Amino acid sequence: MIAIIAVDRRIVLLDLNGASDEIVLASLGVIMISLAAAYYLVKKI
Repeated sequence: MIAIIAVDRRIVLLDLNGASDEIVLASLGVIMISLAAAYYLVKKI
């Protein structure tokens, strides 16, 4: 649980000024969705 929060915090604080590439933004979206799914599965168990 702590690892999920730490990774999520790291992504939220990520500087996206130079990252206007669609692939970078799409990968960040996939990471956020996978972290949300992991959080859901951890809380369900």
